[in-house]
Amino acid sequence: MDRNNGVYSYTSEIGGCRATSSTRQRLTEGQVHEVTGATGQVSCAQLQPQGSQLPRRNRKDRKVEAIYGLLREYFYKGITPRGTSLLVNRETLQSTPLEAKQLVSTVQSIAYHASGLAVNKGDIEQALGVIEGDAPEVQNLRATIGLTVCGDQGQVFLLTPVGVIEIQPSGGYFRPDNIAGAIGYVRLKNGKPPCYQAVFGEVQLQPLLWILGQLNVPNDSRLLVAAWLVTSLHPEADNVLLEIVGERRSGKSSLQTILKHLIDPSFEYLVVDTPTTSRQVDVLGRRDNVISLDKVDGLSQKVQSALLTLLEGKLTDISTSKKERDTNVMLSHPVLLNSAESVVTWSDLADRSVLVQLPRIENIKENYFNQVSHHVNFAFASLVKLLGYVHSRWKSINPTSCPAGMIDFYRIGISVAEALGSSAEDFDYQVQASMKRRFALELSEHPVAVAVRDLLGASGEDCLDIPVGQFLVRLNDYRPDHTEDKDWPRSPRHLGAKLDSCGALMEAHGVRVGPPVRKGKHGVFHRRIEKCPSQLYHQWNATPVSSI
Repeated sequence: MDRNNGVYSYTSEIGGCRATSSTRQRLTEGQVHEVTGATGQVSCAQLQPQGSQLPRRNRKDRKVEAIYGLLREYFYKGITPRGTSLLVNRETLQSTPLEAKQLVSTVQSIAYHASGLAVNKGDIEQALGVIEGDAPEVQNLRATIGLTVCGDQGQVFLLTPVGVIEIQPSGGYFRPDNIAGAIGYVRLKNGKPPCYQAVFGEVQLQPLLWILGQLNVPNDSRLLVAAWLVTSLHPEADNVLLEIVGERRSGKSSLQTILKHLIDPSFEYLVVDTPTTSRQVDVLGRRDNVISLDKVDGLSQKVQSALLTLLEGKLTDISTSKKERDTNVMLSHPVLLNSAESVVTWSDLADRSVLVQLPRIENIKENYFNQVSHHVNFAFASLVKLLGYVHSRWKSINPTSCPAGMIDFYRIGISVAEALGSSAEDFDYQVQASMKRRFALELSEHPVAVAVRDLLGASGEDCLDIPVGQFLVRLNDYRPDHTEDKDWPRSPRHLGAKLDSCGALMEAHGVRVGPPVRKGKHGVFHRRIEKCPSQLYHQWNATPVSSI
C-alpha cells in the first residue's frame, strides 16, 4: 500500500490472482474496501501501510497471552481503599502484589496442570505488566495480614486450613458458599498457612482456659490473656501489647510460643535478637503479623515508640522486590514479649500494655511442652467460638472508665469474661491488678517518685507546701538505696523536670505534685504535694457505638 496525498493502493488475493487498485478517497488504515480482480470477482481488502505485513504472533507472545488468560481465570485484580493494587486468588483469597517473584511457583503450578505449559519468571512479568494496565475488577478490597478480615456488612471472615468461615454479627459462624464483598489475605515473609481448624457443632470454651492454666498463667490473669488473644484476632479492635514477666523456669517462652501459634502461624515464633533501632522494628513489621520478642533485657524509648507505631498502624511496603514500585498497605500488629522484669518504661506504650506475671515452676515435667502442644487445636476451636460470641456484643459495651488507650481491649475483655462464666467485675479486678503490678515495677525505675511518696507518707499530712529551693534537700533524706547519681536530680531545675516526667505515675499511686506557684511578699516559688485518689483509669463519657 502506498500513501501519497491521500492516495491508497492495495493488493488483494482474489480467486488465486493478485489485483492492485488505487483510490483517491481518504480512507483510514484498517478500513475495508471492495476490490475487483482480473476475474471479475469482488473481494474485500483491509488497508495496510505499504511495506507492512499482518502481525504474526511468535511463540513467546502466544505463551504470554496464555499466562495472561490463566491469571485472569484464577485471580482477580483488586484495589484497596488507599489505591494499592493486589492480585487475589479466587479460590484461596490469598493476595499478593503484582510482582512475579511472589507468584512464580503458583503460576507455574497452575500452567502445568491446566495445559502442560512450562513458564518462567520473565513470561509471568510480561503477563503481569498487562494486568497492571487493566482496570481493577473490584474496588475497596479489604486485605489483612492476619487470619481475620472484616466484610462490608459487619461480618468477620476467618481463614482456616479448609477454607474461609464467616462469623456473623449476631454471633456464631458457618462456612459460606459464596463470600459477599471483596476480601483478601496477605501472607508476610514469615507467614505460614493456617494450622488449626474451626469445629462445627458443640464446642466448649474451657479448653482455652485449661491450656492457659497448663502454661502456668495464674488464675487471676487468665481473663487478661484470653482477652488479648481475642483482641489480637479481631480485625476491628485496637491492638495492645502483652508483656509476660517472671523469673527463670517460669515458662515465659513456652507460653509466648503457643499464644503466637494460635493467632499467627509463623516460621519464626520468637525473635531472640531484640531490636535496638526503629528501623529494625520496621523490618519485623514486614515479616510477621504478631511481633514476638523473646528474653528482652531492655528497650530504648525509640524502640518503644516504634513498637507503639506498629500497634496503632503503619503504612508498610509489602513488596519483596526493590525493582518494583512500592506496594503500601496499612498494617497494625499485636505485640508480645517476655522479660525477667518489665521493660515497658515509656508511659505512652505502657498505656497500651497489659502485664502478666508468671510464678516459678518448681518441677517441669519431661516433654511438657510437647504434651501441651497436642491440645492447642482444641484451644483454637474454643477461641473461634469465643470470637463469635464477642463479635456480637463488644461494641454495645460502653465503659465510663477504663485504662487509657485500651477501650477496645476493655470492651472485649468484659465480653470474654461473660462468655467464660465470670463477671465484668472479675475482669476489671484483673486489669487493675495488672496495672498496679506495672506501676509498682515502673515506680522502681523512678527514684524521685518513690522519694516524693515516702516524704508525704512520713509527714503524716494530706498535703505539704515546700519551697522549691528546699524541696531537693528534703528529698535527699528519702533517696532510695542503690540509686545511681545519673538518676537523681542535680539541681532544683533538674528536679522540676523529673517531677513533670513522672507526674502520671505518682498520680497512679495516689500522690499529686502541683506546678510551681509564687507565694509570700518575696515571691518564692513553692510546690504543693497532696494525696489524691489512685488514678489507674481514665474517665470516658458514654459514647454511642456508632460514633466510635
